[in-house]
Amino acid sequence: MKVLISFFFLLFFFVATFAQKGTLSVSFKSEDNVAVEHGKIKIKTPSSYQLNFETDVNGFFQMDFESGLYTLYFDKKMFKDTFQFKISPFKTNNLQIVLHNLNVNKEQKKSSPKRTTEHIFKKSKSDFRKKEKFIRSESSDDFEIMASEFLSASDMKEAGKIQDYSATKRSKTRITEEISASTLTAGELNDFSKWELWTDIESTDLESHYKTWNIYPHYRFCVQVKNHENYPVINASIKLYNGDEIIFESRTDNTGKGELWADLFKNKTKTNYQILISKNEVDHWIKKPLLFSKGINFATISANCTSSKNVDIAFIVDATGSMGDEIKYLQSELLDVIDRIKNQNKTLNIQTGSVFYRDHTDAYLTKMSPMTSDVSKTSEFIKNQFAAGGGDGPEAVDEALWVTSEFLNWRNETRAKIAFLILDAPPHQNQSELDKIEKAVKLASKKGIRIIPIVGSGINKSTEYLMRSIALATNGTYTFLTDDSGIGNAHLKPTTDDYQVEKLNDLIVRLITQYTKVSECNKTFYKNTAIIDSAIEAKGQIGINIYLYPNPTKGILNIKSDLPINELYISDLSGKSIAMLSGNSNTFWKYNLSNYPTGLYLIRYYDQNKDKWHSKKFILIK
Repeated sequence: MKVLISFFFLLFFFVATFAQKGTLSVSFKSEDNVAVEHGKIKIKTPSSYQLNFETDVNGFFQMDFESGLYTLYFDKKMFKDTFQFKISPFKTNNLQIVLHNLNVNKEQKKSSPKRTTEHIFKKSKSDFRKKEKFIRSESSDDFEIMASEFLSASDMKEAGKIQDYSATKRSKTRITEEISASTLTAGELNDFSKWELWTDIESTDLESHYKTWNIYPHYRFCVQVKNHENYPVINASIKLYNGDEIIFESRTDNTGKGELWADLFKNKTKTNYQILISKNEVDHWIKKPLLFSKGINFATISANCTSSKNVDIAFIVDATGSMGDEIKYLQSELLDVIDRIKNQNKTLNIQTGSVFYRDHTDAYLTKMSPMTSDVSKTSEFIKNQFAAGGGDGPEAVDEALWVTSEFLNWRNETRAKIAFLILDAPPHQNQSELDKIEKAVKLASKKGIRIIPIVGSGINKSTEYLMRSIALATNGTYTFLTDDSGIGNAHLKPTTDDYQVEKLNDLIVRLITQYTKVSECNKTFYKNTAIIDSAIEAKGQIGINIYLYPNPTKGILNIKSDLPINELYISDLSGKSIAMLSGNSNTFWKYNLSNYPTGLYLIRYYDQNKDKWHSKKFILIK
């Protein structure tokens, strides 16, 4: 009996733990068998979240959903209909739905008011009526759809169900040909590469904002995972335990590193921290992990030197009225980015998706274009959006982050998952919104989604703190538009020592390349690299000549300069600092990198003569 009880307990645990999703595939056609393209779809989930989609040129829509009962609202000019559908786990449901022209139906009702199959009922606090029809999926007996035809669009609008698209059309602003890419300018601030500076300003200049957002990226555990051949292990699951409780989860990136955080949202008593690393059913425990202030947590596990070619990229965009000064330019930049990353990375399996959002009182809350390998669909979706609504300052950033983390169809096995969050206003500060941000950030980190904010005009220091914190929590980086382009309103300069100004589209492409580049499992990759010499000499414009040798190195790296340097920083190719070398104006350093995996690394140093920071590459290979 005990064995039987244990079995059922384990079975229940398994069912409750693993997501049970089903697939909905729907083709919308008119009565004359014409595909209804670009129809607006709103789906209300069992947990009351609202998702927004659009049919493609073939009138087709497909999406995975958790099992449960959903409501779908369809709107395309004269076609307006409502459905309820039930998703059963692990099943694909293919449907063809015929939409009836409301104008025709109205004429029919005048001549033929009687219907024998309809079920009429009154809705509370409303005098409009609807009829119900039942359509059953041919592919599954467990999938049921209930379609409801509303008598008028105005009644629907009064009930808060659909958007008045006729009014929207009049105010819609589309991107024009005269707006070209490479117009907006931006900068990057990677707090991982300037960790000591971040820990300084978070406790001084930005300290007051911690209580506003209840997020505190301070207690950091950095994990470096490699295999026995000294190559980085990508997309390994890492979990931080406090006693028996999992308090944070993440995944290793393209360099084999992962970030874990204690007390990120809530202060808890620090007891017994442990880290669990898992990859392909291989587990590795770090029983006494080090905070980053004391070092990096190294782990070597049994894993093949392989990495997925899958790359998922999402663009999350604030589409409220305050973005009107920049959104047309942003659309142009994003379309250019999508085109470039597809053409420049033909060996990768790239998927793109997008989420646009507004606020609770606007025409829509969130609108989503699912991940797809057909990047033209993402481009078309972005091109068709416009700025409107908002007006009260804060926007539904929490909803956008949650929809992106939970409902966007990210793949499990990827080399990189990147979400660019483009905004110019903070989220609301109610506790429910803050709780949703916490859930979204934790889920993004668990899935390995890097969130990279791109902040526009209107951002204040409080929002800057929040966005930099979210970037740190998800192993991302903080980026921001600058005034150098002359586009839009004034842009806030971040609290830091220095940054480089770039074209926004170039910056985004650079970051995508940076976060998707991996060490090849052979030495050919390095032989084709132009920086391989017995020593690297950097001189001329920078003012200080430095020499790195041997390069490539198998562990010991010698660094020599002809002029004194106070501090040197060693970082990986993503810009994340892994060591700092300091001294009283030294001209020679020696550092052992034998614990780190094979790959490209950077030496970063400050040139006082030119008042600039400079970076030089070297290679670690075993």
